[in-house]
Amino acid sequence: AAPPAADPQAGAAPIPAPPPEPVYRPALLVTEPVRSGQQIYAEKTDLVITAPVSPGAEVVADGNIHVYGALRGRALAGVSGDASSVTAWRPRSSRWPGCTASARISGTTC
Repeated sequence: AAPPAADPQAGAAPIPAPPPEPVYRPALLVTEPVRSGQQIYAEKTDLVITAPVSPGAEVVADGNIHVYGALRGRALAGVSGDASSVTAWRPRSSRWPGCTASARISGTTC
């Protein structure tokens, strides 16, 4: 009897499965002022705020945070562990002269 033929795939590494498709979630848009004591959480998405964030308010997102108004409260981006997430804002007034561009990018509350 002849020996069994060698399987050409026997020693090959298995082909890894393709990565899952990313889930698209539109950003959460907040157009009303965020008042002291309020917390806004954008789960698994970015957060865009076009109004002021008062002292004592907190805005939190798993993704990036963009504030197009005064940011006087606390902003936390990437809370689910995404180290590439950023907090960016454009203050509409110069009430906070000690707030530098590097503080804005790092998420420091000014």
